[in-house]
Amino acid sequence: PNLSGMTVEEATAALDDLSLEVLVIDSIYDKKAKPGTVLEQSPAPEQKVKEGRAVFLTIYRILPPQETINIKEGDFAQVAIIKLKNKGIEFDVKGDELTLVLPFSGHLVGRPNPPFLHGGVIGALLEISAIAQIAASSGAKTTPKPIDVTVSYLRGGKPIETYARAHISRLGRRIANVRAEAWQSNRDNPIALLHGNFMLRKES
Repeated sequence: PNLSGMTVEEATAALDDLSLEVLVIDSIYDKKAKPGTVLEQSPAPEQKVKEGRAVFLTIYRILPPQETINIKEGDFAQVAIIKLKNKGIEFDVKGDELTLVLPFSGHLVGRPNPPFLHGGVIGALLEISAIAQIAASSGAKTTPKPIDVTVSYLRGGKPIETYARAHISRLGRRIANVRAEAWQSNRDNPIALLHGNFMLRKES
């Protein structure tokens, strides 16, 4: 059948009756199109397909492509913070403890049904929290360079406010060892963890 214009749910129901599966392989953003509907399909309509095979769909994505923050290694720390604030990231400073707050926005979603934050967003938030904490603790004027970073994703990020906080395990003259956690409604139930080493840049 011709699936063009159907939602993924409608296309799935139509193909279920024919013992065919649905596989979404790509998505394209078009602000004039109805989001979540089918743009193209393969095999094409009216082609013969054996039972149990998959029909591959390209759909109109629900959200626009993600923006880039454009922070470069070695940027002045204050410049980096201004860029982050312009993107909506908030900083909550209490003593020597720095918490990053990321308000939910639709363009941060990676999977629409059900909606979960893109893993790259969570990983970036953790890395930014680590870099910001190092800068705050060391007094560095430029952003440190990540040299060995591992992110463990524990559960999906819901479409709500997300927090991140980093702790410096060791701060040397050239290397800082950091761990960071991201959570949402309950800090004791983190959604992701980061462990990493960062190189401090020599101040000129």
